[in-house]
Amino acid sequence: MKTIKVLLIDPATRTVTEIEIEKGIKAIYKAMNCDRFECPVELPNGDVMYCDEEGKLNREKLIGGFTYTKGWHDIIMNKALVIGTNPKTGNSISCKSKPADILNTEEWGKIRWSPKDLAELYLDSIGF
Repeated sequence: MKTIKVLLIDPATRTVTEIEIEKGIKAIYKAMNCDRFECPVELPNGDVMYCDEEGKLNREKLIGGFTYTKGWHDIIMNKALVIGTNPKTGNSISCKSKPADILNTEEWGKIRWSPKDLAELYLDSIGF
């Protein structure tokens, strides 16, 4: 099976790492350790951030979260992936972004990590 290079954002280890995964939905679920994902963020280069759709609902799997220092009013819980997208087909391809691009962006500023205990406090404050 064909593989693609993606970035794994892991708030538990506070790292952004380039990894290879097989193409397909099952590999995305496995890399993020989740059952559902959403793609709420498109980066300027066409890459897309895949996030745990149930990250705020499933506290049993909560490992932490992250946000950015400007322009973001929400927190992404648990692991996320940055995956490239073919603009003509919509298919997943290797991402163009590098870890440094995600850790400090021109548009959103620096990544701000939220350890598990602070992520839980955030969820309590918004009624989750």
